[in-house]
Amino acid sequence: MTAHDVIVVGGGPSGSAAAYHLAREGARVRVVDSSDVLGGRYKTCGGGFTEKLWWTFPKSAFATAEENTVTNLRIRAKPNKGLSATHHSDVPIAHMSMRSDLDRSLLGFAVDHGAEFQPGKVERISFDGNGNGCPSVTLQGGEKLTADYLVAADGAYSLVTRTMGLPRHRRQVVAVEDEAYGPTEENWSNTIEIVPSASPMGYFWVFPKADHLSTGFGGTAKAASRIKKWARDYSESHVDKADHHFSGHYIPLRDPGYPTYRDRVFIVGDAGGFVDPSTAEGISWGALSGKSAAESIVASDPAQFGTWVEWVDKEFYAARAFRNLLVLRVKLRPRQILTDAGFWQTFFKIVSGRMTYQEWFSTLSRPTRSLVWTVNRFAPL
Repeated sequence: MTAHDVIVVGGGPSGSAAAYHLAREGARVRVVDSSDVLGGRYKTCGGGFTEKLWWTFPKSAFATAEENTVTNLRIRAKPNKGLSATHHSDVPIAHMSMRSDLDRSLLGFAVDHGAEFQPGKVERISFDGNGNGCPSVTLQGGEKLTADYLVAADGAYSLVTRTMGLPRHRRQVVAVEDEAYGPTEENWSNTIEIVPSASPMGYFWVFPKADHLSTGFGGTAKAASRIKKWARDYSESHVDKADHHFSGHYIPLRDPGYPTYRDRVFIVGDAGGFVDPSTAEGISWGALSGKSAAESIVASDPAQFGTWVEWVDKEFYAARAFRNLLVLRVKLRPRQILTDAGFWQTFFKIVSGRMTYQEWFSTLSRPTRSLVWTVNRFAPL
């Protein structure tokens, strides 16, 4: 007998989603997270989550996390200057939250529904539980936990995947964020700003929080040495005499076919590269991967998770097409794309979960699809 049905390593959105959906079905599930307090760590994250997250949790799960709702998007051709256009969405584009507050709210919701939370740093993963190949987790201090299944929700630097000998994802985004506290010249409460072609395959963002602006940059690893300066210059152009808090990390983008199930281990969230390659949004996709893994465990059918992952790989291919075509249009015809209200209304439908990237892709002409195939093949991300 194992002490638990499932051990979840990592208490972020993906781990919390897995724990919640397992616990509500009566599974004995324990979430192990390196934070000493439930969901309390600061993480480099824009903190914008979309309504796709509501496919995973009921709205009541966000009661203590949401700071404000954004319905206006300002697009710029270049940072801080030049052509720009603002578009309004009738549905929320994103909801703003500090990531630590969001994690605390979601994990707390899972615990309220029967999951157990255990603070602790994982030291070792093995597959010798009770001599029957079940996964085991050894914590610093020597405590050993054994379960029938393990959910690896331990992020981009996943110890679980490294222990299993899985490679790092080939495509990665480097992200730097600046939490900039200080007076601003305008009211940002209902507006986010994005510069989609600020560098090759990257973008700047400005996200409004309750008492500050979250500004940041994501781009290819080749631009890493310049990213912090760009982020600082950008935030200082929006916040006067700002008190800066910089942080950064890399974001793995899923490689099609990357393993997501092996040896009774489901790999979800950033560990599995479940990050939208168009927007680099991983909160809702991580949660969806956790939910799908939980449903597969409850059904005792790992192939069910594999079928969902195959759909995700197709969705992410179409998402790359969306991003690459947007960058090309911004570079070649910036005024046309920035002022194209129809295009941005489509974007709002996609990010809010009212349309899939694949549904958008199906509307493209055959020549455009051929262009997409070429660009997707040779683009760095």
